[in-house]
This record gives sequence, structure tokens and C-alpha cells, in this order.
Amino acid sequence: MSQNIQSIVAFSNDIVHRREHSSRDQYYSFIVSQQQRSLEQGGYGAHRGMDPFTEKVNMAMMKINEGNKMREEGNKSLLGMKPNWSKRTRYADHHPARLEAAGPSSQAHNINEERPCQNHKFKLCFHGSLKSCIIYTNIPILAQSNEGIEIVICRDDQIISLGHLASLTVEIVALESDHSCKGEWTEEDFDRQIRKSRDGGESVLDGERLVKLVNGKASLGNIRFKEGSTGTRTREFVLAARVCRSENIGGPRVEEAFMHPPFTVKVERSKGR
Repeated sequence: MSQNIQSIVAFSNDIVHRREHSSRDQYYSFIVSQQQRSLEQGGYGAHRGMDPFTEKVNMAMMKINEGNKMREEGNKSLLGMKPNWSKRTRYADHHPARLEAAGPSSQAHNINEERPCQNHKFKLCFHGSLKSCIIYTNIPILAQSNEGIEIVICRDDQIISLGHLASLTVEIVALESDHSCKGEWTEEDFDRQIRKSRDGGESVLDGERLVKLVNGKASLGNIRFKEGSTGTRTREFVLAARVCRSENIGGPRVEEAFMHPPFTVKVERSKGR
């Protein structure tokens, strides 16, 4: 019995030594060879009188061998999946969720409005500013601006350059500075607040009030104020833009644009006083 215990201890020490100083494959090969040897001698726990420790060692080797087989089968399965996995990952970058997470790219301004538009916000925007918070009637607004004024159409702050929305007709209008179109508003809310002229005309503006978007952009045309703002409630105007109501968009609402800050419009003859 004592000799059997010494043999078991020596065997255990050998296992520990090989596990610490051999590669994983060498260690597994050793375990498998010992397991095969045990099988040839009658299997795990087959001998009557085998002590519990030896039986546990043999059972452990059996489980290690089973785990090794499972590892090999798993590797084979992964190799079989590789062609399909490569195909799926190749197209994964074009999934809408992946594109959304990636954020705007260097070509983000070339947006096509024909793509699905759920949860997107469409709006007109002004690019440019006036030289002063005071401008004058009968003088083109462009002549009183800093290097021109541009109107663009955007989806989520990116210019739409392709599709039907990129070629809409836009109307330039004026509102008083205390307009209520802040936060959320409807087309009807906006239209009710457009400033009309005192003589009953539809606008205080004169000239090219309609501009056509080309690739989502248009420059402000030859347009001017024909009357001042001093007779209004706030004494200030805000230049605004809306999609021409005769346009049949047939899709999402395009929010109107406002050019800030508000400005005072004085009569031309008061210039230089």
C-alpha cells in the first residue's frame, strides 16, 4: 500500500512539473498518453481495490481529454464559419445602425434625401450675415451683407445635395423680431406672421423673392426692403425663408429658416443723417 501511495505521489508531481514547464500541447499529449495507458490497464476505476485518490486522478484525466476533444471540435466549427463570417463583416459597415454610430464623414455634406428619413429633421438654413444691425430700404440686401448670403437645405445639419429636396423653390420673407416660431411651430403658425406691406401687398420685400435651390444651395437674389421697420410693433425685422407653398414635396416637413440677429430697416433718405 505504501508503495502504491509513493507511486501516486510521484505521478502527481510529474503532472504538476509538466504543467508548469511544458507547452500546452505537450501537456495535453502527456495526459492523453497516460489516459490511454490507464485504459489499457482496465479503465478508470475498473480495478477492484483502487484507492479513491487514484480513481480521482483517472477521472480528472478523462475530463481533460473530453475537454480537449471539445476544443478541437470547436476549432473545426469556427473554420467552417469563416467564409460566411467574412461576408457578413464586409457588409456590416454599411448597416444604417453602424453608419449612425460612426458619425459624419468627410463626405457628409453630399446627402441624398431619397434615403429613409424616419427621425430626421429637414430644414432651411441661412449662411452669411449683414454688415450692420441697421439696413436701408431700396438698397439690395446683398450690398449690405458680408460677402453674400446663401440659403441651403439640410437634414440633421448636413446639406442635402441630391434628390427632389435639393432642387426646391424657396421664398424669402420677413417677420417681426418677436415672432412666436421658436421651439416647435407649424407652417400655418409661420405663414400667419409674415409681415405684409402697409399698402396691402403680400410682403415688405421687393425684387427676387423666389430662389431655386441647385444641389441644395441658392444665393440670395436682388431683393430689397420697400418700407422701414420703424412703424412696426418691435421696430425690427427678421429675414426668413420657407419652401414655396406651391411646391408639392410629398414627404417630410421642411422647417423654415431665420437669419439672426434681428435688424432695423430705415428709409433710404435717412441714410447719412
